[in-house]
Amino acid sequence: MKIQAKNIYKKISILLTSLILVTVLTGCKDIVKNMNTKMQAEGEYPVMINGVEVKSAPQKAVVLSASLTDVIIELRQTAQLAGVIQDATQSDVENLPKVTADDIEGIKALQPDLLLASSLSDETRTALQALNVPIVEIAPATGREDYERLFGQVSSVFAGGGS
Repeated sequence: MKIQAKNIYKKISILLTSLILVTVLTGCKDIVKNMNTKMQAEGEYPVMINGVEVKSAPQKAVVLSASLTDVIIELRQTAQLAGVIQDATQSDVENLPKVTADDIEGIKALQPDLLLASSLSDETRTALQALNVPIVEIAPATGREDYERLFGQVSSVFAGGGS
């Protein structure tokens, strides 16, 4: 009788442990899904990023920041790039044309539909505005918690906003 009771307790323990494990793993899946939802937008346009309206997904964006290029690579949006800042040496963008922020003619030759930068001087911003292309400036992350904002803004530019 004692052996039979021990077997029943073992089976109940295994069943409860399995149930708890399934519950925990299901919960983790939802957390990861929620994180991805925040970073991978639903494709709705137009979106407003720091006061600039992006009317549709860019097809020929020029990135004037090496750190924003890192974010775009992580979001797997490099196919939408026409060129990058000269300082961007990542292997994912090594075949793209390189420009500097004040190379207005070089940027114009790429025929971009969007310019993305971390920060621009007033003089450079004014010169780039003559290209008649939306210029989205996204500030670098200031801390660990701020990366969600940074990735969310870049994602919204390239993949649209969500409801």
